[in-house]
Amino acid sequence: MCEPTTIAIAVAATTVLAGAAGYVGDIQAAKAEEEHQKLLATDQERFKQATARAENKQAIESSFQLGLREQQEQAKQAQEAQQLRITSAQNIGTNIVSAASGGVTGVSMNNLVRDVSRQEGQSARNIDLNEGFRRQQLVQDLKGVRSNAISSVRNIRDYHPAPVRRPNLFATALGTTASAAGAGLGAYGAAGGTPIGG
Repeated sequence: MCEPTTIAIAVAATTVLAGAAGYVGDIQAAKAEEEHQKLLATDQERFKQATARAENKQAIESSFQLGLREQQEQAKQAQEAQQLRITSAQNIGTNIVSAASGGVTGVSMNNLVRDVSRQEGQSARNIDLNEGFRRQQLVQDLKGVRSNAISSVRNIRDYHPAPVRRPNLFATALGTTASAAGAGLGAYGAAGGTPIGG
């Protein structure tokens, strides 16, 4: 059978080795956690960049569609204005012929032409006013497209890594020393050694 002192030293040495292995394991775990945190941060940044690219593409497409719609509206407005002038000219011609065949001339004829021209002018102003409102709305729509794209990217939260707990060499050494002493003394006493002071 082994001597109690040898057993105590062996148990204490085993405890110290276990403490050192635990410390090395804690260091490796901290390094692995740091790497994991870096990967999460990299993935989040990639996601943010991909979202920014997608939102930028969507904003360009939406702006293009708004521009196309504006061109169509301008062409429609030009056709309406042209049709208004044609209709006005036809109305003036029809009214002149009708008035002349009814014997109306002079001031009455001029008043009739002015009335038709006034109506045309009012309709033209309404077309221009609507055109102005439509352009103001287009500007607001374009601002909205831009704001939505920016907002979508800004709403992606930045990744803030959690603090990584690092092992404390002093605390590990102190704890291991205390455990080794306790385990050694316990083994010494269990092996039949005489307790210190006894």
